[in-house]
Amino acid sequence: MTMMACAAGKDVYVEKPLSLFVREGRWMTDVARRCNRIVQAGTQQRSGPHFQKGAELVRSGRIGQVVAARMWFYRNVMPGFGSPSDADPPPELNYDMWLGPAPKRRYNPNRSLYHFRWFWDYSGGQMTNLGAHEIDIVQWVLGAKGPSAVTSAGGRWELEDGG
Repeated sequence: MTMMACAAGKDVYVEKPLSLFVREGRWMTDVARRCNRIVQAGTQQRSGPHFQKGAELVRSGRIGQVVAARMWFYRNVMPGFGSPSDADPPPELNYDMWLGPAPKRRYNPNRSLYHFRWFWDYSGGQMTNLGAHEIDIVQWVLGAKGPSAVTSAGGRWELEDGG
């Protein structure tokens, strides 16, 4: 949608995650530049006073020299979101438009609105959901273009829902 809006001459504000894979983000950047459009990706945390104060303390050297930064995110969603049956989409939802380029599947309440985040067809789980906020803060505070190394661990050990 970002690329189509740019091609239509629109400036764009897009929420995180900007894309599901790096190449898709590069395509968006290329189209925005070619169409001379402004694209802003929001993460909604930099304006928080506690984040601004923390950034000030780090940048002023008050906590000493930063030699490494680690971030993590976890979330307890027990007991999960259930396993509703596939059904017809609500009449007010244009489900084909909502799916976009994702694989065509029957509508399921867990595959729309907030819960779409738990499916690889549409999202990268909590890492691209809430983890993106934390990564953004580290990069913003340190003025880093990106991480020098990444390690990830996780899994679904207890939930038995449809996520």
